[in-house]
Amino acid sequence: MFSSLNFKKYKNINILIPVLPLIIIIIFAICHYDKVKLVADRSGDLFLKTDYIKLCFLMLFNITLSFYILKKSSEGRLPLYKSFMFSAFFLGIGYMFVFQGLSAPDEVSHYISAYKLSSQFMGLEPVIEDGHVKVREQDYFLEDLSDIAGTQDGLNNTQENKNDAGDDIDKAKASNKETDSDTYSTDEMEVLGRNIEEKDLKIIKNWDSLYPYKNSKNIRISSQPPVKTTPLVYIPQAFGICIARIMGFNSIMMINLGKFFNLLFYVLVMSYALSLMPFAKEILYGVAVLPMSLHLAASMSYDAMLLSIISCFFAKILNMAYAYDKSPDAGKRTSGISARNTVNSENGNNEKKIDSTCMRYRPGIKDILFLCLLTAIYAPCKLIYSPAVFAYFIIDRNRFKNKKIYLLGFAAILTTLIISIFAVNAVLIQSYAQARTSSVGWAGEPGFTIRELAHRPFFTMDMIYKTILLQLDYYHMTMIGAYLGNINRVLNVPYICIVFFSLGLIMLGLRVKEQNTDMVHGFKERFIIAFIVFAVFSGAILSMFIAWTPRGAMVISGVQGRYFLPVLMPLLLLADKLPVEAVRDIKKPVLFTFICLNSYALIRLFAIICMRIDLT
Repeated sequence: MFSSLNFKKYKNINILIPVLPLIIIIIFAICHYDKVKLVADRSGDLFLKTDYIKLCFLMLFNITLSFYILKKSSEGRLPLYKSFMFSAFFLGIGYMFVFQGLSAPDEVSHYISAYKLSSQFMGLEPVIEDGHVKVREQDYFLEDLSDIAGTQDGLNNTQENKNDAGDDIDKAKASNKETDSDTYSTDEMEVLGRNIEEKDLKIIKNWDSLYPYKNSKNIRISSQPPVKTTPLVYIPQAFGICIARIMGFNSIMMINLGKFFNLLFYVLVMSYALSLMPFAKEILYGVAVLPMSLHLAASMSYDAMLLSIISCFFAKILNMAYAYDKSPDAGKRTSGISARNTVNSENGNNEKKIDSTCMRYRPGIKDILFLCLLTAIYAPCKLIYSPAVFAYFIIDRNRFKNKKIYLLGFAAILTTLIISIFAVNAVLIQSYAQARTSSVGWAGEPGFTIRELAHRPFFTMDMIYKTILLQLDYYHMTMIGAYLGNINRVLNVPYICIVFFSLGLIMLGLRVKEQNTDMVHGFKERFIIAFIVFAVFSGAILSMFIAWTPRGAMVISGVQGRYFLPVLMPLLLLADKLPVEAVRDIKKPVLFTFICLNSYALIRLFAIICMRIDLT
């Protein structure tokens, strides 16, 4: 579709390739603009029209840029990871623009955890005795717009600017004057963007006038408990919050900077992972630009770091297993999938002969230490990804100088895994292992324990079977892009787009006819990948069975498709053994289609958010 077309012979076709998607997006944008205009005119919030037009131009610019850089990549003039860097960044900015406030899954908890770390970076006392976080006065209202908690949880809550806060705040507080700290819960508090709708956009636009505490020196106490996990996963977000607090920015700019640095970290690490991949770069690219992936990347969620770090872990493993060293006589690096005569070039498309003097890459101590670092970051955060360390055995031991280094390498990674997990989660693991009774807080019902499930194997298997049977479509859709926002059933990527994304991912993994495109070769390597995917899936199911499922439930609760994103790329590596093959290499056009689908979805989602308005 790109390099395979003769420009002179198919000049008109080449022009239509980028123009046709632009025309289609413009048509859809015009259709949705009528709805945005109607809401803006009736509500008086005319800024909605301006913001919508800005988003449309950003998406049209990104489509044009992405076509250009993907075309250069297909011609071998630009590495694929650089193409990803630009496209993913601008799409991520689009997701930040649409999902404003704290609208991602559990984002308020991630935000307050990053805020705590930012206070530590700044040398401030981050928490009070019970572990709740100290925040600036204006920042407190991000998690409690109506100030349900009142002033009873605050330190030095004189609120000298209270009288100037405006009628909207006074009305919001009027019904909560007598609220006592023992009579409210965090679920009752109105978090900015939790159920993102038009009023949240209006509050964000008028934040300084609605909450004029920018210069207040008062401190409030957050009612949201921070997440008990490794602080490493909040470093990018905390860095952005630090900058905002030091510069005296308001709360909206603060959370946007936190999201921006989280997105930037995601894009840079994913780009590095793409540069490490010896083959199947397009698969990782496709997974990284799925709507759910970008939505998480453009938020405060630590899932962005988990996805990028685990992807980097797998990419490094594949690099150690299949990459080639520089030839002593050749001026550039070649990479491959085996010791056969052909390998994929860096952009994953054109094939080149391996020089007779080209040697297989030999991993060393630095490579092992890098894997240990990645393990120390992701392992304590979510235990279900622990089986990823077994990907190490994809590497042939003959790659190492001797067998001793090979075994010591895995021992180092496994030790890092165990130490990091117990350093952060020892109390939690002990409580689950020794628990004889359990309760599920969100449902107010008793739950299940590890002991009980172990003593009732047939019941456990039956629940898992029913869950997979009834929930598999939900896992699939929420992995791609359904129920965005805070698991909001209204904010969906259209089903037809999910179908195209799903088919596209499979096409990225298919082997190409008459090309040597085997990826992970050998039964052992494929078995290891299949085992890791199965173990992560089983771990997610069983962990939520114990932690989140009440006794009255018919299926296991709490499992979401986004939990499986980190192992989607390894799973798709197995697709080249399917009994079908691609007639020609269309991977770059598939990636371009993904970018267009994201652009359309963002325009539509912004229009839906604008229409979620009470005009009574």
